Amino acid sequence: MAEITKNETKNGIAELSPWAKFELEVSSRSIAKWKPALPPHVSLDGFVAAAKFAVGRSDALFNADRSSLYEALLSAAKLGLDCSGLLGAAYLSVFAGKVQLIVGYKGYVDLAHRSGHVASISAVNVYAGERFSVTRGTKEEIVHIPDYSVEHSYDTLVLSYSVAHLVRGGVQFAIMTKKQIEAIRVASKAKNGPWRTNPEAMALKCPVLRVMKLLPLSSEMAYAARADAEFSEDTAPTIRDASFTLNQSDANDVPPVADVREPGAEG
Repeated sequence: MAEITKNETKNGIAELSPWAKFELEVSSRSIAKWKPALPPHVSLDGFVAAAKFAVGRSDALFNADRSSLYEALLSAAKLGLDCSGLLGAAYLSVFAGKVQLIVGYKGYVDLAHRSGHVASISAVNVYAGERFSVTRGTKEEIVHIPDYSVEHSYDTLVLSYSVAHLVRGGVQFAIMTKKQIEAIRVASKAKNGPWRTNPEAMALKCPVLRVMKLLPLSSEMAYAARADAEFSEDTAPTIRDASFTLNQSDANDVPPVADVREPGAEG
């Protein structure tokens, strides 16, 4: 955790600690840079408190390139997302000594709601042993019966899905298998950040991004996709392809029957 006390000089004169200097920098930037960027519904005090919390609990963030930290915070401010990491809206992660913003699935859900086009959007993980079925065609439907008696962990994750209800009617959904999610995790810059500390939440982000491509895209949602440092050139098509319809190879990975079980488990 970053040092927050004052250091005494040899002459007995109190000198500002690195943390105190950081707080002064934040105070000046919060008025000049972040306040004009924040959406009206987000308070400056709350945003600054979240930023201080994130940096204060991480030596890696505190010691990283300071200009990159402020750039990441400015991106979070423009999106109006809490970057403390506690709410799952956004995270600050260090890559090669520089700070970059990772937008969490709750951040994308928030942006979708703000767009005015989405009445509700949800994301759910399905675990081994739970009942799950998908119907495609003229009447598309997902049936998922959770079982809270089975182990819920990333190890037992089978797939994740997201469902969006539009304000003007209609429903869109996207499904991603564990194999597809793992491919994104391995390629992600954030595999040693949120993917390590909160993999189940990051798994939920994958189908949320897919279903977003089927929704009216607001400028905030488009900016979030561009600002999200999780995606490299290799993984960018995951959120930018024109169509995210489940293709045949994807469909082969989705269990077509009601029971989702561990491979080799008895019926």
